[in-house]
Amino acid sequence: DSLVLSVTASPDSALAQDWNRVLDRLSENTFSKLMEEVARNRGRLTNAQGASVAASLGVTPDLTPEKLRLAACRDAAFDRPILGPAAERLLGESKTIATLGQAILDWLATTPSERNFDAYSMALLTDASAPRAFGQNKLLKSDDNLRAIIRAEQERVVAAYQNIAKINALADTQALLTVAQELIRRYIAAKNVRSKLDYDDLIDGAAHLLVDPGAAWVHFKLDGGIDHVLV
Repeated sequence: DSLVLSVTASPDSALAQDWNRVLDRLSENTFSKLMEEVARNRGRLTNAQGASVAASLGVTPDLTPEKLRLAACRDAAFDRPILGPAAERLLGESKTIATLGQAILDWLATTPSERNFDAYSMALLTDASAPRAFGQNKLLKSDDNLRAIIRAEQERVVAAYQNIAKINALADTQALLTVAQELIRRYIAAKNVRSKLDYDDLIDGAAHLLVDPGAAWVHFKLDGGIDHVLV
């Protein structure tokens, strides 16, 4: 409750923004279950870092979806001398293929700062962000080089969206870690004020008894003194 009150009292704080990001991704029931998982796994989450998540995803923490879109719009991101002539060859084909060619030419005709990456991608990809199938067109079907040029541009756009998805996943994970660690901090503080222990504390306390220093004495006392263990 104290966490909810803090977020409500400071809606513009970094914690509140992370809290809202987590809520936006989850239903009320899912959020409750997630918080239960956080409580059960607080030992693993307490020191978890977003940097390790970024490393596992293969992205750098300072990237944003906006930066990735801008990078994908730069002339250096694609082979302009090859893409332009290829697009021109598509203009005389069927409506779908001609539309693709015109979309590429319109893209090339604008400056990087004017380009709309999401609008451009609609000509190349399906709603599921997969490459559109143009292979049945006679020209593309018969010209391996032309088909490879269009396919390479599709794959470039797909790769950009995959990286954007990774950055969004990283941001979601970092927001969850922030909320989880703040929840854990407040939970531990509340227990300490009340001098309380939960079941996990008892397990952790027993485990610490078996870690040096002092473990040898505990082992000595336990040796031969336990016949059965109830789990």
